[in-house]
Amino acid sequence: MSGFHRFTCFLFSVTLFTSGGVSARDWFVNPEIGKPENDGSQGFPLSRVQDAIDRAGPDDRIMLFPAQAIYRQAFKLTEDQAGLVIEGNGVTLTGADPLPEDKWEEVGENLYRQRIAAPEKLPVRVVSPNTGLLEIPETTDDYPQVEELEENQYRYDSIDEKEGWLTWKGDPEGLSVLYRSVGVRASDAARSVKIFNLGVRHFRRDGFFMQGNARGIQLFNVGAFENVRTGFRARDSSSCWIHQSRSYGNGKAVSDGDDSETYYEDCSFEGSRSTEIHITGGRHSFTRCKIMPGSESVLIAVRPAELSNSEEVPASVVLRDLSISNVSATRRSWDVGAGATVFIDLSTSSQLALLSLTKHPNAVISEELYRVEPIGRLPDGQPIMTWAGGGTGAPRENGYRIIHLDKHSPKEVAAEISPDNDWFGLMSPLPTADFPPQGPAFLPENEAAHAIWRWIGLTAPDAVFLPRSPEGVALAEALRTTPPAGVGMVDVFISSSDDHGRTVTSVVTRDDEENTAKAEMLRRLDRNPRKVFEALYPHYGNSFTGSYIEALALIAKIRAGARSNARELAKVHSTSSLPKNGG
Repeated sequence: MSGFHRFTCFLFSVTLFTSGGVSARDWFVNPEIGKPENDGSQGFPLSRVQDAIDRAGPDDRIMLFPAQAIYRQAFKLTEDQAGLVIEGNGVTLTGADPLPEDKWEEVGENLYRQRIAAPEKLPVRVVSPNTGLLEIPETTDDYPQVEELEENQYRYDSIDEKEGWLTWKGDPEGLSVLYRSVGVRASDAARSVKIFNLGVRHFRRDGFFMQGNARGIQLFNVGAFENVRTGFRARDSSSCWIHQSRSYGNGKAVSDGDDSETYYEDCSFEGSRSTEIHITGGRHSFTRCKIMPGSESVLIAVRPAELSNSEEVPASVVLRDLSISNVSATRRSWDVGAGATVFIDLSTSSQLALLSLTKHPNAVISEELYRVEPIGRLPDGQPIMTWAGGGTGAPRENGYRIIHLDKHSPKEVAAEISPDNDWFGLMSPLPTADFPPQGPAFLPENEAAHAIWRWIGLTAPDAVFLPRSPEGVALAEALRTTPPAGVGMVDVFISSSDDHGRTVTSVVTRDDEENTAKAEMLRRLDRNPRKVFEALYPHYGNSFTGSYIEALALIAKIRAGARSNARELAKVHSTSSLPKNGG
């Protein structure tokens, strides 16, 4: 199945019935009793999550035990293990290691020091059970001198590349040093992995980090707590869905950018030290999320990405049902930079109105995710209304275009609308089964079929979703064999609901797999005016009965300097009365 089909099926919860459906194998991890040489069974668990990942295959499941345990480890996903599930069972990965209580030596009044292993990169970062993750100076030169240390402050002095002295003012009980960089990393060929009920805490950089071409990573009920840089981070061309998850006390709650795609639903972002939502390029959506900002944090910042090759990637963000607390105490801010586009709904707009906005002149903030327009008339003269959602217009190679004739309100797909993709539909059920349309388009009995057929072709979608109705089935069969409006072929899906209310979708295989409507429309859009004229020249301006449409074609040929028999065609009318046909 193509990447487009996987994307579509995920967004619309399409249920495709296949054989099997049971995990190929369960792998068990338990650092307390596991060993690297074990077989990963429940009785003989592995000790590290990474060992289980390296052995697991597609559709396997990895179970972490004991429940609610602390794992002093991290893991990364780099292979195509589509369908892999990691069940965290409330386990928390931590990037910090506790300092031994018996290794402290007293060097002054309420002053202690310990020889510690140097982290991979300086500066040293310390977490205290009393004050949490401590702020640190930018360089080692900025540490307070030993005699200047105040309660719950520290300094680090290198002995060599491997060790140094940590000096602490106050009770040193329970101190830990951050050694590991990233809690969960997905990169390279990682595909369609689900992670449930897992926490990441006290990592030197990021809690969850998606990068490279990692695609379709899904996080459910996870948490990122007091990580130095970010809780959730996506870069490059990665994509990730985050559901019912929490960020607390990180440098930034979210820091997504480049050409990545992220979709946050029912998440909370709390107490960040710098920024709650920080976007630098890509396509991102936040639905029913809650922001409880830190004392000094910026709530939202959206800017384009500047890549190493000087290419700029625009940023587009959708904010729906956003809830912001604690904004009245201090005037908070949000920032939309050059070239950024932010789509907000009415409830979010009322929340953001309480904030101070910094907006670049060419940034766009829109309160509408879709528009409604007529494309033709029904036999009774009523207009055929369509809706269009998303933020583009014309087809693009890297954006999806989907027509939904099985859904008659944009609100039915509002949660899936991305401002960088396009979604279309009719505001009412299909009014006819006469496809492909026959007869003159101007006749009332034919107009609806012609209007819809022409609209589908000129919209040039990647796919059309149809209801399993007589009209839908008739249109599906027509689209299977015939390019709408002569533009090109489209993918067709027929949707219906099973006894449990789930959407079941079947694929209608088209006869022509090569000549797609989207490719043809992209070719047409690439033409300059002269090429458009050359394409129309053989078909128009060859006759003249006095109508203004024919006259415009003749005028165009004359102005373009093309061969034309306009004088001969018009001569008969120059010696007779004016036509009475409105021309």
